[in-house]
Amino acid sequence: MRILFFILILINYSCSKRATISYKDYLKDKTYLQVNENSEGYSFFDPCDSKIFKYKFNNTLYIDYGQDNLEYSEWNIKRINNDSVYIEVYEKPIWKELLKLKLDTTNHLIYNQDFIFIDSLKSTGIPYIKEPCENCWDKEICERLTKQEIKIFHAEWKSDCTKDFQGIIGLSPISEFYMDFIFPDHSRARIITEVAKSLKNEKLYNLKYDMLTSITRYNENLEWQNFSRDSIIAHISLKSSSELEFTWNGFYNTKTKQWESKDYVFASNYENPITLNKCEK
Repeated sequence: MRILFFILILINYSCSKRATISYKDYLKDKTYLQVNENSEGYSFFDPCDSKIFKYKFNNTLYIDYGQDNLEYSEWNIKRINNDSVYIEVYEKPIWKELLKLKLDTTNHLIYNQDFIFIDSLKSTGIPYIKEPCENCWDKEICERLTKQEIKIFHAEWKSDCTKDFQGIIGLSPISEFYMDFIFPDHSRARIITEVAKSLKNEKLYNLKYDMLTSITRYNENLEWQNFSRDSIIAHISLKSSSELEFTWNGFYNTKTKQWESKDYVFASNYENPITLNKCEK
């Protein structure tokens, strides 16, 4: 009887050992991202002031809480209770902690209390819900272009890159946007504009009139001094890194309370909106 009892203990230990090794191998080299569950399934919530909470299992265990992170130098399966796995993590030489995770291997999920995480390799198609920037930052900060956006815009954009004066938008090395105009009498003007990201559409940018350049300061085709610097004179929408759509609104005259120059920008005949191509300077 004692021999049988001893054999059962060995079998139980062996099965436990195999299960432990199995879970360790299962988790290793996987990254789990936090998801939110709703009536339509799962979605990622992308905060405006932090990153998505994640677990990354390699030889070390990296936990990114969004604003803070920890990397444990070692981790091992301590014990298994049904589908709950207790992971012992170490940060040498003094730190030791026990994490309890619930595994759902069928749906590629892990649970940590009320938080749900999905294997990043199984997350294709899950929508991202981006938190509005203005929930975290001032409106002016949210409207500023990133370095990557400035790099994309740094060029001359024309309807026809082979023609000298078919460009309307460019970005100079000092990060000023300018626009070139051709009037019906073939006179020209160049203005500096402010560009702000739309807070409703991340691919849409709003242009506002800032000033007339010194090159065309004495151009009297329009009442430049009366034009609003708060009204949106045009929209640009990035279609790709080399193509954008330009929609012209016109200038708002604060004196007459009317929109002016609504019918010409490049020349007397063009479509609105118009596609502009990125041209090498």
